[in-house]
Amino acid sequence: MLTYTVTLKDLKEGIKPFRDTAERMKKPAKMLREIGMYMLGSIDKNFNTGGRPVRWKVSHRAAGQGRAGSGRTGQTLLDTARLKNSITMRVSGKILKLGTNLKYAATHHYGRNFDQNVTVRKHWRKITQAFGKPVSKTVGVRAHSRHMKYKIPARPFVLIQDPGDWRVIHRISEDYLLPGAGH
Repeated sequence: MLTYTVTLKDLKEGIKPFRDTAERMKKPAKMLREIGMYMLGSIDKNFNTGGRPVRWKVSHRAAGQGRAGSGRTGQTLLDTARLKNSITMRVSGKILKLGTNLKYAATHHYGRNFDQNVTVRKHWRKITQAFGKPVSKTVGVRAHSRHMKYKIPARPFVLIQDPGDWRVIHRISEDYLLPGAGH
């Protein structure tokens, strides 16, 4: 007859790794900060590549078709890099938040159809070119109504790339929750 004796002491030692993992799960801030730092890099890559996994539709400005005579070109959503540089992360308890507080961010992320009358307030406009010749003149523009119709396509920039980002997030989680498990 073969027997194996298990004592209460043996059971306590056997469940110690589970107890340690449960303790780490109570305070995941370190793990969430590491995931957040990784995700900031992934989001940065979304901007630098012009969209992933599907490239964004090139903006009129980036294609050089912006305001007449502006001559502005570059990468879509990277004119001043204000949007890209506004992405932040915050860990609060068991929650990781990634995003931006810029008002126009949702418009670029989700897209927008705009078709309505707007009121343009009285303002001053500097004229730098007229009839193909350079000029320097400031003129007053009266308040007026104007119909505006345009479509801004969705260019999602805050997203988790499948499967690459998920693999890294899982690895970071496992390394935090099961240290030394040898994955």
